[in-house]
Amino acid sequence: MSMKERLFYVLLGVFTAWLVGLFGGFCWILASDVTKLDPMMTLVAGLGVGVITEFFIMALTLSWQYWFRKKE
Repeated sequence: MSMKERLFYVLLGVFTAWLVGLFGGFCWILASDVTKLDPMMTLVAGLGVGVITEFFIMALTLSWQYWFRKKE
């Protein structure tokens, strides 16, 4: 396994851990008292989660295209 493949799999593992953490946090929020959530802070947190998730998706896509494309 080359270094490029290892880096890709590390990034993929971090992204998977991020998604599992988000799911766990979402379940924890649903299990707690939802009425205590501030709507504006929820919006800001949701935008932050979206930006971080989009970064991971972009980095994985670009690294896949760069590292694993066929050499001509």
